[in-house]
Amino acid sequence: MADSGGLLSRCTGLKPCTEGSNPSLSAILAGRDRAGRRRAHLAAALLCVAATGCVERYFRVDTAPAGAHIYINGEDAGVSPVERPFTYYGTMRVDAHLEAQPGVTQLVELAPPWYEYFPLDLFSELLDPVTHVDRHAVTITFPEASTAPAPEREEKARGAAEELRKESR
Repeated sequence: MADSGGLLSRCTGLKPCTEGSNPSLSAILAGRDRAGRRRAHLAAALLCVAATGCVERYFRVDTAPAGAHIYINGEDAGVSPVERPFTYYGTMRVDAHLEAQPGVTQLVELAPPWYEYFPLDLFSELLDPVTHVDRHAVTITFPEASTAPAPEREEKARGAAEELRKESR
């Protein structure tokens, strides 16, 4: 590229290139070094922000006797004992089913810890470098199976039904 009367250098600050001349290697590396340092600082800052603040919440269901099939809020959770992570506090419905026994339903209130109330929750979720683990557990006990033989239980049930019929007339 030919410079017509030095116009290029006066207007843009660029010097005209002549064949065989290259910008100095140190000038190129210095520009890249500054940009690289900026990117490294930005990456380190993002990593520091991403690595802070964490709350892990777990809900455990045990049954007596163990081995019952568990449903939490209508979703299959597996066979007890079961531990599942959860996101929101509040009331959970836990259904437990065991073969040859009637199912048991229990409503469990999961109350948040002190660091999960506003505005502290913003700090604990986003900025606190410590990982908080919040565990809630519930044990569901199945009622004792009746030890009376089946015919005796039927007689008691029929007697109770007859009494209710008489009372309702």
